[in-house]
Amino acid sequence: MNNQEIKNWLVQKIAEESDIQPETIKTDMPIESFNLDSLSMITLSYDLENALGKEIDPTVFWQHNTIDKLAEAIETLP
Repeated sequence: MNNQEIKNWLVQKIAEESDIQPETIKTDMPIESFNLDSLSMITLSYDLENALGKEIDPTVFWQHNTIDKLAEAIETLP
């Protein structure tokens, strides 16, 4: 997946997990603003691993606190 595809995937999954409309999610907003609990973050990490075939440490969601930053970091993972 390229950067934009990762962003789109994250927006869809975050919308599902937080029960909000995807079009209301801004990719430069802090991920904490979507009211995801730690279990949701771990689930996102696991689902993202499966989608990309890459190991994703759940802490990456806190280290890169917006969808934009997160997508950029994930795209560069080996």
